[in-house]
Amino acid sequence: TNTITLNDTFASGEHALLTLRGGQWWLEDRGSSNGTLLNGYTVEEPTVISAGDVVGVGRVDLKIELE
Repeated sequence: TNTITLNDTFASGEHALLTLRGGQWWLEDRGSSNGTLLNGYTVEEPTVISAGDVVGVGRVDLKIELE
């Protein structure tokens, strides 16, 4: 069911979710074992993300680029 899959043993099967709501992108952790990071901070609740933000999933960092 994942759109993006990562070959990383520290990433959970359903680790994080990005959704577009009301013209803004939101990031939320899906109960992952190792947590989801946004710019180095643990995501505790759904959070708005912006261009240039870095999302950490397992040992992988994903830089957000929006147009």
